[in-house]
Amino acid sequence: MMKFAVSLSLLFVFISSFAFAGGPSSATNQYVSCKVDLGKRTLQPGSTGEMLITLKPSAGIHINLTPPISLTLDSSTTVTPKGSPEIPKKEKFLDVTKPIRQPFTVSPALKPGTVTIKGTVTYYYCSDAEGWCSKFKQPIELSIRVVK
Repeated sequence: MMKFAVSLSLLFVFISSFAFAGGPSSATNQYVSCKVDLGKRTLQPGSTGEMLITLKPSAGIHINLTPPISLTLDSSTTVTPKGSPEIPKKEKFLDVTKPIRQPFTVSPALKPGTVTIKGTVTYYYCSDAEGWCSKFKQPIELSIRVVK
């Protein structure tokens, strides 16, 4: 009986830590669609570009600004974020009629060709009717063409 209680306790701790950590990254969110695009797809080494991230919640869902929306690019020598993302606000929520804008600089050391930018957009969304909130980690992936 004691062994069962210890096993049950460990299982509870594991499940609780998983739930409070925000869960695993998933490619899709059933409540919020995500579209990521680039201002320009062809860039030169050392030039600047801009990511445009559009989050569209389902009816009755809003995206919170507290905790803040964040963008993390995978450690890479491809691009470097330039400043903080420009997040459009509508009162205390994300203004979903406009994209989030994140300027970046292309590494001056890149050779001509196609390179991939990968990262994660983390945001919190809530149900207005049901009163719950959740964290989501949206993986993103974009390709740019580097030319001399």
